[in-house]
Amino acid sequence: RKPNESALEQGERVARALARALTERDTGGSALATAESELFASLGADPRPGYARLLDALSPDHVAWLEPRGTWMSLAQANHDSVAARGRDLLRGPFRLAVLSNQDDAQGAATVRAFERWLAPWRDEPRRCQATAERAARASEITLSVSGDSAAESAYVAVPFSSRLKFDREAEGIAVLLNSANGPLARALGASQISASTQTSVIGGGRIAALIVEIHASDDEARRATQEARRVLERLARTPLSADELKDVIHAAELRIATSALDPRRRVVDLWRGVAPASPPSPLGVRAFQAALNPAAEVVVYVAHKD
Repeated sequence: RKPNESALEQGERVARALARALTERDTGGSALATAESELFASLGADPRPGYARLLDALSPDHVAWLEPRGTWMSLAQANHDSVAARGRDLLRGPFRLAVLSNQDDAQGAATVRAFERWLAPWRDEPRRCQATAERAARASEITLSVSGDSAAESAYVAVPFSSRLKFDREAEGIAVLLNSANGPLARALGASQISASTQTSVIGGGRIAALIVEIHASDDEARRATQEARRVLERLARTPLSADELKDVIHAAELRIATSALDPRRRVVDLWRGVAPASPPSPLGVRAFQAALNPAAEVVVYVAHKD
């Protein structure tokens, strides 16, 4: 708080700063280029067309439900006009404002009123979020031919499930199990003497989510490794874990919860969502997540490399 500034005045000042950030964005060439550069860097050094194709197959027309930052292709298509138009749409659309007051409820109310006054010129009539028709993912096997280093991408296997908000702890614990050097995926590859490396991750949010296995190998070995990964994921969806595997999943979830609890951003998100502090998943919760996996909608993408 500034000297001689009341709690209400502080709230109003913060509201004006937020409103200015929303309404006075600099979408000029340098600002847009800087924003795009930061997003490109966060997505990785390579375009990964195979990964982009996987996201599109899992969530047709709504890749952002799985990857909010978009893909290299979608970022490359952004320009000054499209960014400015989207900014105007956001100003006119529904808003939810939450205030964490450091004084009392009156300070929060004053902050909300100041924010609403500033945005009033852009909001001529109340609007509601429009229901979006969802296109369910369908099982598909895709081969994508690209030029470049074979180490960049080899193959992906993805099994969708309904919502990460419901199964976040269970999904992350399963991903840790599949990434383990002694996990079912590593054992399957070793038993078949397949030279390949894999990385399992969880993507998505409340609308759709997926468990993804990324495979790195030569083109010939990638096919064999992919078939093994598909078998492991199918067994995972249909067969309960062993006692040791279940113990490892719950332990991995406990570690993730403890780490997240130390992150102030995580606590703010939980407060925003109105959820209680996370607790470790139960054996029944892990089994419910396994049952929620949908192998019938499995998406496989092979990335073939041309000479």
